[in-house]
Amino acid sequence: MPGMAQMHAGTRPGRPIILIALCGLALAGTLGLAWLQTRAASSLGPRVALFGPLSVRPPLGWLQDRSNTRRFVEAVRMGNDRQFERTIEFRYRRVAEVPSLEDAIADMLPDFRKVTNFEATTIGPLRGVQVIGERRFRWGNRAQVGQRVYRLALSPHGHQILIEFVPVREITPGDLRLLDAICAEVRIDDAAFEVDADPTRIGMELPRLDGAELLGPDLPDVPAVYLQGNVEGVPAWTIAVQRTWRGERSPRELLRLRTGGETPIRRVSGGERTVLAGPVTPRGQVYLVSEAPDRSAFVQVTFGTPYGDEAAAAVERVLADLKFTAPFPPAYEKAVENGASLVQRLAEPDRLRAWAGRKVVEYFRERRTGDLTPGIMILQRGPEPPSLAGVVEREFGQRFERIRWLLETDGTAYSQLLEYGRRGAGPDYELRQVRAPGSSIVESARILGRRSERFRFTAAAHFLCRPLEDLAAQWVAGQEGGAWIVSLNTPGEEGTHERLLQPLPGRPDGSTRVLLLDDANPIGRVLTFGPDGALFSDQSRLWHRERIPAELARQLTGGRR
Repeated sequence: MPGMAQMHAGTRPGRPIILIALCGLALAGTLGLAWLQTRAASSLGPRVALFGPLSVRPPLGWLQDRSNTRRFVEAVRMGNDRQFERTIEFRYRRVAEVPSLEDAIADMLPDFRKVTNFEATTIGPLRGVQVIGERRFRWGNRAQVGQRVYRLALSPHGHQILIEFVPVREITPGDLRLLDAICAEVRIDDAAFEVDADPTRIGMELPRLDGAELLGPDLPDVPAVYLQGNVEGVPAWTIAVQRTWRGERSPRELLRLRTGGETPIRRVSGGERTVLAGPVTPRGQVYLVSEAPDRSAFVQVTFGTPYGDEAAAAVERVLADLKFTAPFPPAYEKAVENGASLVQRLAEPDRLRAWAGRKVVEYFRERRTGDLTPGIMILQRGPEPPSLAGVVEREFGQRFERIRWLLETDGTAYSQLLEYGRRGAGPDYELRQVRAPGSSIVESARILGRRSERFRFTAAAHFLCRPLEDLAAQWVAGQEGGAWIVSLNTPGEEGTHERLLQPLPGRPDGSTRVLLLDDANPIGRVLTFGPDGALFSDQSRLWHRERIPAELARQLTGGRR
């Protein structure tokens, strides 16, 4: 009988364990191979810098598209040696205004502007949404329908990142794991993500809001914070809180200068605490909260249509509960006195001749928010007896901006011409301005196409004309403390605004820095001057300018400079 059993079964009775062990080893090997394949598919290659501050780690072995360096491709062979592709593409932009999710979707995903079936996700330090859409392609002679994944994320600082992932056909769990790994490694080189977001740093207390993140300002030394509200992980609204000051202005005048005053300003509350609401826009509103000339703040709320109710509730909490714990600036009257003294100091003939007594030409590469193509800024100044003269030119593709000025040696009388237009076609906007010797009246003419307007304003004791703005910033940067407030003309407006100049800690290489902050729009700028006193860089949320050699300027302008 044992022999018969051996003939029919092909094994020896009493040893089935060997067969089971062999099957187990085969299964383990298969699982191990699958694990290795999954791990290999999810591994990433070295970091690649794409645009400005953005860098990514594409999948290992994927090739960068030479015709589109934002795109990475993997060749995949399936059935009958047909070759297909998996691709991933990165897009980046930065906007000047605080963005809403709805606007970001409309700008970067126009086909999905009505989408509501998105889910929360993250890209690097940013919160955002994921959308899965259809795509049509051909497989042999047949039209097929597949999928693609979009991930879009944004920050209150204006960063917007879009990632488009296209699989071979349908999205698989492995594709999503790979995409998660890629998104986790996205980096934005921006100091804003490292700034202390504690509102007590700027002399304020803010209420705690459920589901909201507290973020620092665009530049480390600017007195502002952001609150980003998240609904089920989706960035639903943003509230920007910016410290400012009123000086001699009324709250109404200051808010009108910020919002343009195109619609009536509505008083929301009275008493010592004044809250004024600016014009309502489709995506938000600006408020001014003020208890005193040196205890004021702008509060700007931005939101998308689906989250209007949540945003309204959040901004009402902030408006009602924010508290000022310190004045800003710390000593307004003293800062204005300093500004008036600075204007007199800069008007000294010897100082003016030292600053503009010889011809100077400096070149700057400029990157504007929302425009990844660098432009050029050129500063020129020098003697033009009996005056001093200068030109500031900016060029971005076909667009140009130009300021020509003449400064009399008394340091107050001047003339200037601002022009904006298209290269080769002449200016489509001009602003002409003159202040006569010994006069405090500034005469202006604004020309837009065939329409022109004339207006005048009175220059205060701390009024600083445009030609001397750079010299004032250079002087303040070299001081060890204090604050200076000057009055400046507001281009295109029939009047002036105030600017705070505050020296910042210098650098080991001997360069000096200064913070510039305007009362009506306190987004802030930081200027850096080299040890020789020449401007080295100018950074704000709206632009980043950096000094470059003349040869590089000629390359960037196609040899025109």
